[in-house]
Amino acid sequence: MGTQNHGAVQGHDATHDHGAVHGHDATQSRGVAQGHNGVARGQFVAGTSGVGVLLIHGFTSNPACMGDWGKTLQDAGHTVSMPLLPGHGTRWQDLESVTVDDWCQAVENAYDALAAECHAVAVGGLSMGGTLTAYLGAVRRPDHLFFVNPAFTYPPMASFAGVMKRFLPTVGSIGGDVRKEGVSETAYERVPVTAVDQMTRLVARTRRMLPGVDAPITLFRSTVDHIIPDSSVRVFYRGLQSRVRDQVRYVELRNSYHVATLDEDAPLIFSTSRDEVDEIAQRLRASGGKHNSGGKHDAVTNTAKGV
Repeated sequence: MGTQNHGAVQGHDATHDHGAVHGHDATQSRGVAQGHNGVARGQFVAGTSGVGVLLIHGFTSNPACMGDWGKTLQDAGHTVSMPLLPGHGTRWQDLESVTVDDWCQAVENAYDALAAECHAVAVGGLSMGGTLTAYLGAVRRPDHLFFVNPAFTYPPMASFAGVMKRFLPTVGSIGGDVRKEGVSETAYERVPVTAVDQMTRLVARTRRMLPGVDAPITLFRSTVDHIIPDSSVRVFYRGLQSRVRDQVRYVELRNSYHVATLDEDAPLIFSTSRDEVDEIAQRLRASGGKHNSGGKHDAVTNTAKGV
């Protein structure tokens, strides 16, 4: 699918390192930062456009899978935040005690930190990061949402995680579904079944919240995905209000598997989203920079903790 060409705003500012939920340390490095002992950390890079973009990685992965996407947006002058979700980027055992509320709170914190620095905010997510993107679309007021193979359904066996966790503590890795030769995803080699159960709870919670999503949407979907079934897209569309659903921009990824941000179609994802964010920046300049995306959908927030 073709994309529009917009002139990118060049330049970026200071870079900050972000941990899983709280705090940051100053750094001048590019890409996803590494903490002590090679532990992945999130990153916050300030830009000059007034627009911030929050990029959320997937289940058992880390911000490295979003690094090139973030760099494309950084190079266009936009502020980029790539948080590390709780329980990720360290060792798989750290996922055992993490809950759906931890993930939701982490992305809310990351969004609010970005909104405090920027006049407009867009959110993008891969897989479970896409689920969390929809969650933020319901509880905050983003200017645009980008979904890459989002998880609104999951493989059938995951449905039994609540029972399986009693006698099966872990399962094998679900990472690495990349078509491009020589490219691999850094993901956990084992997955706690308790964490799979929490992931299914997140999906259930967010599906109920889809009617509250009203931001413009760009949906990137791989024609071959060995992780998330096609039913996920159908469920997503059905959950949206008709006026939102009718305006979804659907971009087919014909040469990528699940982790499309590392795959052959990654440049299409990056350029399409950059063009959309550039348009937000242009509208922001035209309005004198008065717009702000920091508001909350309070009615939805108060009912969000139902799972």
